[in-house]
Amino acid sequence: MEKSLEKIRDALKKAEAGNLFGDPTEDLVIACKEFLKERGYKISEPFNYTYKNVNSIDRLIEFFYDLHKRFHRFGVVIYRSAIDEDRAIAKKFVQSRMELSDFDEKTALKECAEIINTVFEFEKEFKFEMPLTFSIFGHSKMLWVSKKAVQLLNDREKLRNERKTASIHDEIDRKYDKEDVGYSNLDEILERIKQHP
Repeated sequence: MEKSLEKIRDALKKAEAGNLFGDPTEDLVIACKEFLKERGYKISEPFNYTYKNVNSIDRLIEFFYDLHKRFHRFGVVIYRSAIDEDRAIAKKFVQSRMELSDFDEKTALKECAEIINTVFEFEKEFKFEMPLTFSIFGHSKMLWVSKKAVQLLNDREKLRNERKTASIHDEIDRKYDKEDVGYSNLDEILERIKQHP
């Protein structure tokens, strides 16, 4: 444990000094991850949020209505309710994400934007019985909407990671021809092992 703490101290000094050629905190992040893994924590990479410009309650509300216009150009016309009502709903929505995910407000706003976008993208899967309005994100009986959207987000992220891993494997296979790494005569090797235990 002392060795891990020393790595953190060294990385912290480097981060404070700065780095001309990259992220000055990269070594610190790596050292902290190692320390936490040693202590039994499960570490996952941060989510790559698409909507980084959603940085306030008002911007989150605008984001919803912008998406509504984009996804429902020829369908149901929605009128904004009172802005104070929308703000109260948005604050409650962000607060619930902060509590459930243990995020700060900035990250919770981004997660709320991802949830809203997911609801619009997969609206048919939600099988709403009435037109989509901002109020669904503040209604306690509609908590299932956020849960389902988060599940869809996680599924999409998992698929993206699987594709990335497969792409890396394909690149390795192309770079190092399978014959060069001994794959071509695998049956022959297995046969020899069976003959000479």
